Amino acid sequence: MITETHKKNYTNVQSVLVIIAFAGYLWLLCDILFFSRVGAYPFREVNLVPFASIGAYATGGGGVAVNNILGNILLFLPLGLYLPYLLKDDRLLKNITIIIAASAIAEIVQYAFMLGASDVDDLMLNTLGGFAGIMVYRLIERLAKSRRRTQTVMAAVSACAGLPIIAINVLLHIANA
Repeated sequence: MITETHKKNYTNVQSVLVIIAFAGYLWLLCDILFFSRVGAYPFREVNLVPFASIGAYATGGGGVAVNNILGNILLFLPLGLYLPYLLKDDRLLKNITIIIAASAIAEIVQYAFMLGASDVDDLMLNTLGGFAGIMVYRLIERLAKSRRRTQTVMAAVSACAGLPIIAINVLLHIANA
């Protein structure tokens, strides 16, 4: 028989899994956006014209275009997935605002510390990725039909996808140190 204590302990383990995976995602995000770029860009560049970079990629960017466009979208998808869950608030405007702010801060930091080109297109693609993550979370929530089941799915996704990606990244850093 499953007691309330067992249910609570199970829920705590799930919460810890999700929090560890989210912290690892944030570390990976900072690594990709900042740490791996130190010294790689001896200049500052800003694009404030919407769709300029996307348009340039569309007319001849090849593999770099696919990497940049999909990379920016996929990089912020987990943020959109985790935010409504961790904040226990699935209001779209609130979560999108946080995603836009996080992306804008990343672009400002990249500019300030010469860690890459600051680009409004990156901001738009990051927001699109975050929005996609929110929609995935809403789909999980709708299919799960309860907070407890949603938590179970989020823990499973974190354990099966998030933690292995983080572990691979840590191992790569150790191997390249």
